[in-house]
Amino acid sequence: MGLPVCRSLEKKGKISSHKIMTGYMFWKYSTELGYRVGYNDRLSGHALRRGLGNGLEVAARQQIMGHHGTTDQVFQKYYACNTVGIDLPSLVRRRSQNQDYINFARCITFGRHTNAPAPPGSFINSPDQFVPSKEELARLELRYPGREKRDLVRVAKKEDIKRRREAFFADVEHHRTGESNASSQDANQI
Repeated sequence: MGLPVCRSLEKKGKISSHKIMTGYMFWKYSTELGYRVGYNDRLSGHALRRGLGNGLEVAARQQIMGHHGTTDQVFQKYYACNTVGIDLPSLVRRRSQNQDYINFARCITFGRHTNAPAPPGSFINSPDQFVPSKEELARLELRYPGREKRDLVRVAKKEDIKRRREAFFADVEHHRTGESNASSQDANQI
């Protein structure tokens, strides 16, 4: 049974039959996965460990996470979720707490947006359709002299998706806080 769960990739994308994935590659793949599926926050090993810790009782958490001792200070300082685990609407209405609602609000999924822009080709049914303009390529050639065109196209793709994601999440934040671009523009004109 000594087969690693997270195995490394060999040449041409083949999964190794015995070699374990490095910590760096696990971080790289999990970060990229979180980015592609629409998380605003970075998905990382720490985020996975934090989520696991927040779902366990104190004794099990200390054993699994290796936090020895009688206190839970390490967990409380570095891992505990800072979202209060109380369903206030139910509390005000004198109803029982909706634990599913609390768990959802306290996990990373709460910050996931399935409509967030993803890199071209991220999904099976979405082909790689990004084609940078000639002007964009010329700008990048000045920034990165001597680079091959395929490298410049790759940089242009990354910059494009970064701009679109920043705009998307800025718009999400405006809606979340009740602000809008129109109201802030109107205030500037007064």
